[in-house]
Amino acid sequence: MRLQPYIDNFDTFFLDCDGVLWEGEKLIPFAKDVILLLKENNKGTFFISNNSTKTVNDYLKKFENYGISVDENEIMISSLATLKYLENQSDILNVYVVGEDGLVDSIRLGGYNVYHDDVENNLIKEIDVVIVGMDRTVNNRVLTIAIRAIINGARFIGTNPDPTYPSEDGISPGAGTMISAISGALNIFPEIICGKPDPLMANLLLNDPSLNLNPKNILMIGDRVSTDLQFAKNAGIEGLLVKTGFGKIEFEQFPSFPYFKVLNSISELLIF
Repeated sequence: MRLQPYIDNFDTFFLDCDGVLWEGEKLIPFAKDVILLLKENNKGTFFISNNSTKTVNDYLKKFENYGISVDENEIMISSLATLKYLENQSDILNVYVVGEDGLVDSIRLGGYNVYHDDVENNLIKEIDVVIVGMDRTVNNRVLTIAIRAIINGARFIGTNPDPTYPSEDGISPGAGTMISAISGALNIFPEIICGKPDPLMANLLLNDPSLNLNPKNILMIGDRVSTDLQFAKNAGIEGLLVKTGFGKIEFEQFPSFPYFKVLNSISELLIF
C-alpha cells in the first residue's frame, strides 16, 4: 500500500474531518492508513474542521481512540478559530454563547466571562459579543437572549456556516441553521463567520512562522465545495473533493468548480 504519485506535488495537507475521515463516530475505510502514510512520508498534516461543539482536546482524544497520533498544533477547528478572532479584538469581556460545551469551554480559555443558556434580563445589556455555533438543545429562550443582546449593541459572530452535518443515521441541522435564525430575525449578518469558507483558519496556520507553510505546496481535502473547497480557493491553495459525506451531492451542484481532483473516497489516495 502506498500513496498516489501526485501526492509528491505537495508537502502539506489540510484535511476536513466530518465526511472525509469519519461520519459520526464511524471511521471512513482506509482514512487511518492515508494519515499514517502521509506522516510516514514526512508530509505535514492539519485537521481543519468547522465543528464548533468540540475543543482541541476533544479532537486529540478522538484521534487517539482511532489509534492515530496527532499533535495539538495540527488541529484547527472553528471553536479555536473563534477564540483566536476574539483575542484580536478590543473591549470584549462578556460573551454569550449559543452553542455546546466545546464552544463554551474554548471561549473560556481566553479569560472571558462566558454566559450560556439562560441569562437574567438585566444582564443582557452587559453582553459584548454573541457567538453562535451548533447547539442541539437550542430553544426559544436562548435565541431570544441572543437577539436582545444584539439589539442592545452586542457584536454578532458565527462559528461556521454549515446548515447541516452528516451523522451515522442521517442529516442534522448545523450551526448555519442557528445563525440563520438570528440573522433572519434581525435582518443582519454576523461580522464574521470564523469557519470555512472564510480563510481565517488557513491564515492562522499560514501566518504562524513556526510552521513555515507555503500555500502553493498545500492540498485541501474536503467533502463540501461550499465550505472546504471554497476555503481552499479563498486561501490560494488547491482543493480535492471526496464524494463521501456531502461530496456526491455537492459535486452535482458544483460540477464546474476548479477541482484539483475528485475522488469517491479518501481511500483513492492509496495504491493497493
